[in-house]
Amino acid sequence: QSFASIIKDCWDGNPNKRPTASQILIKLENIKKEICDSSSNNNNNSDTISSENNNNSININKFESEICELYCKSRLGNKESFNKLSELSNTNYKLAQGYLSIIYHFGFYNNQKDSVKAQELAAKCINSIQKEAENGNMNCQNILGYCYLEGIGVDRNLEEGFNYFQLSSKQNCPDAQYNLGYCYEKGIGVVKNETEAVKYY
Repeated sequence: QSFASIIKDCWDGNPNKRPTASQILIKLENIKKEICDSSSNNNNNSDTISSENNNNSININKFESEICELYCKSRLGNKESFNKLSELSNTNYKLAQGYLSIIYHFGFYNNQKDSVKAQELAAKCINSIQKEAENGNMNCQNILGYCYLEGIGVDRNLEEGFNYFQLSSKQNCPDAQYNLGYCYEKGIGVVKNETEAVKYY
């Protein structure tokens, strides 16, 4: 079930048919799980994310699925996933550093917001993330969308943020599609268009 259908149910003309708060939460949790599963299975054919601190390259295809799953589960408050994502970040996995910077910036894991930590992590990975985004990696495009929208590791540019969400969304990245819908709904980096927003929710 999509966000749009949940909204539609909430505005049902018959109050007795509207879902309860508990039912809505359950439906939202199911959507989040679907996003995690989809993000794990929809990987790009990008070759590598280079390590900027040594001569090794990290094969993105080998680790992207796991990192995306850890990111999604961390957003749901899973401590084990958050710790594992942190471990991968500490061992210089650029995709892990990118997603972890997003988590810290927004406080996605148990509301633990740390903008300084987010900027530090972004500084370590932003060059690699930008390179892979330009090469078409949908997860790196999604991360870069967040970065430009919020000024994480780069100068804030709402239009660029929207553009990267759009590129990632075209490759069916669920998180980017939701972000694109949010941009349309709020008029962030694009002219406000609630009709378009519903399509991506």
